[in-house]
Amino acid sequence: MESKRLALLFTGFLVILLLFYFAREERGQKSCLLEKSETKIECPAVHVMFADEGMDVVEYHQNGTAVHFAEMYLRGMVINESPPQGGPQIFTEESNWTEELGIKPPCVLQGQSGLVDLREPGYLLLWPVLNHVDCNGPREVTPQKLKSSLAPAGKVYLAYYVVPTKEGEFRVYESIAWGGPVKFEDVKVKCTCSIETLMAKVDDAVKSAGFVQVPSWDISGSNEHLMPLGATMYRRGDDYLYVEFSEAKGMDLVRVLMIMGDEKTVKAYAEAFTAGSIEG
Repeated sequence: MESKRLALLFTGFLVILLLFYFAREERGQKSCLLEKSETKIECPAVHVMFADEGMDVVEYHQNGTAVHFAEMYLRGMVINESPPQGGPQIFTEESNWTEELGIKPPCVLQGQSGLVDLREPGYLLLWPVLNHVDCNGPREVTPQKLKSSLAPAGKVYLAYYVVPTKEGEFRVYESIAWGGPVKFEDVKVKCTCSIETLMAKVDDAVKSAGFVQVPSWDISGSNEHLMPLGATMYRRGDDYLYVEFSEAKGMDLVRVLMIMGDEKTVKAYAEAFTAGSIEG
């Protein structure tokens, strides 16, 4: 009788260890991989937008429709006044800062990262686009609203990515050569982990990079094309890091936004780029 009880206790202990192991594996990098294969998509009604200067992705559905999501950030920033003599008021450059810190999300389908240096206070001009398209219909673009937000002078590291949440077919626009062909890639993709696991993975990576979670500010901005899933504020010394996840409406696609800099600058950029606060 005693031996049976010990055997049951030992079996239960092994089950708990296995559950703990698989839970850790699910949060690990190996469980979040982007599986991608080539495919061929026909939808002439889609009009490319910002391939050279932002994100530009189309998701195709089996019923002959598509949803086109595009955003222009880094080079979409303008100053209200003319540049002063002696140089421009804004400077941008590509930077792999998320990779260098080890916090770039896994399963990225498309994205950009860079350093933005606003020499004087000005405005950020954003152009988010979300079009629902009939692939057999006319080629047209639904009018979109430009979004202008105040921004302080200062440097900020900015990154934004899109991650598929389900298996699907996408066209990813890569570049628009002036007067030449548009380059794109038609792919069938899926991420091998859930978005909840991916969010946990990013949180683990950020904390491993030396950041600690701190209370977030009340963010008043919004984006009508995105549904917020969650946002977290971190701090490491004088650097603040804002990480936000949101879902493109009508798409199996999540946008990951990352902003790093001093407190004042990060807050201003978060207000400009946020998908909004979570209701309820």
